[in-house]
Amino acid sequence: MTEGAHTHDDRSSLVRDTLELMPLADFVSAWRAMVGEPPAVMLKSRSEMIRLLVESVPAAQSKMWIADGEAQRGTEPFS
Repeated sequence: MTEGAHTHDDRSSLVRDTLELMPLADFVSAWRAMVGEPPAVMLKSRSEMIRLLVESVPAAQSKMWIADGEAQRGTEPFS
């Protein structure tokens, strides 16, 4: 494997290691910045907490629409 090329499992372990190395106060502060409040429960795996958070938040709707094959920005034609 070349340097910089990682498998999904390698990247997951890198993220997990990084989050576990982060001091608890910093993790809680970052969580509060994203969510607006501290975590209600701390799981053993911080990366699992982030995964659950990301999966629970609906994707934002795009402000772009397609007209004649070109992306347009602004008011949707259907509103």
